[in-house]
Amino acid sequence: MKRIIGLVDAAARAGAFLGSAAILLMMVHVTLDVVVRKLLGQPLPGTLTTVTHYYMVIVVFAPLALVERHGGHISVDLLVPLMPARVKRLMRAASGLAAALIMALVAWRGWMDAVRDWEVSAAQVQGSAIMPVWPAHFAVPIGAGLLAIAFLLRLTPRLPGDASSQRQPEHEP
Repeated sequence: MKRIIGLVDAAARAGAFLGSAAILLMMVHVTLDVVVRKLLGQPLPGTLTTVTHYYMVIVVFAPLALVERHGGHISVDLLVPLMPARVKRLMRAASGLAAALIMALVAWRGWMDAVRDWEVSAAQVQGSAIMPVWPAHFAVPIGAGLLAIAFLLRLTPRLPGDASSQRQPEHEP
């Protein structure tokens, strides 16, 4: 189990690195587009398509698993702090299982769509540029699938060195 957790954490860190790189590239790309548009009177071809179909998809889906592994997703606990520890653990497991199932469905459907787009060589026309957009569509099923696995790890006992063991301890009433 420790090896699986290590692989998931490594993949989650790689996803976060990819998301960070996409943000940096997007900033440079958009800045360059603005500068070229102001100096030459024409935008860089394909900027809008690259930002919306590549950078933004990668920025959103690639780092999701790392956020989960570090307990960074938003949660609102109104009644949970009042419950016994056993009920808290049960609710944590149930929410992890439900979230994993939902993200597995997103990954499955995203995979079907990405494969379909790959088979038809999906592309976007922007001005005079034709840009293939299908490669970035694989970020959705990969990111969602990795997040589903990260949610499933909520069901396992925490091991020393597990990234999720760095979460804040749950408060007892």
